[in-house]
Amino acid sequence: MRYSRACSDSHGLALFPAKDMKYLDFLEVVRSEIIHMLQRREINENQYKMLDDRVIEYLNKITDLK
Repeated sequence: MRYSRACSDSHGLALFPAKDMKYLDFLEVVRSEIIHMLQRREINENQYKMLDDRVIEYLNKITDLK
């Protein structure tokens, strides 16, 4: 689950404190950089999958706390 769907209610209001949003935003930046690394062939698909799974794990830990 992407955090953007989990972070807003039906009115678009943030449900997470600013501190958590900072972590969520950071993890999305990390995911984007991992994708760019794959596109530039700096990492292979197995490395990409492993890194993306780890980022998703952290995202889930943050969103599951709510």
